[in-house]
Amino acid sequence: YQASDLLFHEGRPPQLRINGVLTALDFPALATEFFSALWAACGVEADQLDADTSLTTSTGARFRVNLLHQLGRRAAVLRRIRSD
Repeated sequence: YQASDLLFHEGRPPQLRINGVLTALDFPALATEFFSALWAACGVEADQLDADTSLTTSTGARFRVNLLHQLGRRAAVLRRIRSD
């Protein structure tokens, strides 16, 4: 999709930012457990309110990650770090 960002908000489906426009993906709303796993995968304590970090997937894809709390719910913004 050539998206610049992948956005996660607790209780909502994931979104992509494509050419500056947010587009919801056809996925179920994200549960608290997803965010607990994401925080852990990024090496961030569960009670930490926000963090700037990175994440490398098992396939080698790398992301810049901003973890945050917004309106009392957890959220995350991931931007792919391209190696080409």
